[in-house]
Amino acid sequence: MEHQFNGKPSLKRQNERKRTRAAAATDATHIITITDATFEEITGQNELVLIDFWNDRCEYCKDLAPIIERLAADYAGRVAFGKLDVDQNQDTRVRFNVQAFPTLLIVKNGKEVDRIVGYVPRERVEAALKKQLNTANESAKS
Repeated sequence: MEHQFNGKPSLKRQNERKRTRAAAATDATHIITITDATFEEITGQNELVLIDFWNDRCEYCKDLAPIIERLAADYAGRVAFGKLDVDQNQDTRVRFNVQAFPTLLIVKNGKEVDRIVGYVPRERVEAALKKQLNTANESAKS
C-alpha cells in the first residue's frame, strides 16, 4: 500500500515516477505533437493513431506518459502516437467531447474507434491497439 503525506505520494513513489519518466524520455521521439490545426492531417495520413488528450496539471496524465512513450517505440511503423494538449487545443477537445484527463482516442482511417478514459495499465492500452490491428489484418485478408 502506498503511503501518502498531506495528500502527496510517498517519496519512494515520487522517485519511481521520476525514474520511469526519465527512462521513457528516450522514446518520446516516436510521439507526434497534435494541434487543432494538424489533427485532420495527422489522422488522415495514418491508418491507426492513438491520441493522448492531456494537460500539464494532470498527475494521471504524467503517470500514463511513460506507458504511451514505450508503446510508441514498440509499435513504431504500425501505429502513430500523438499528444494533444487540451489547454492549447480546445476545438479538438470539444469536438470529441473529451471531459476527463487523460483520455486516449484511437482513430482508424480518420474515425474514432475506441476511447480509454483515465489512467490504465499498459495491458489495457495494448489490448485496444491489438484489437484494431487485428481488425485491419482481417480486412486486408478479405
